[in-house]
Amino acid sequence: ITDTRRHTDLGSDVRTYREAKVEWMETSDSEK
Repeated sequence: ITDTRRHTDLGSDVRTYREAKVEWMETSDSEK
């Protein structure tokens, strides 16, 4: 159970990171 939960948290963090990265890229493009 610990391993599964840990994997889920990692996947969630990755998803959040990717979304944040996309938003950051879009913001940078808008500022240019």
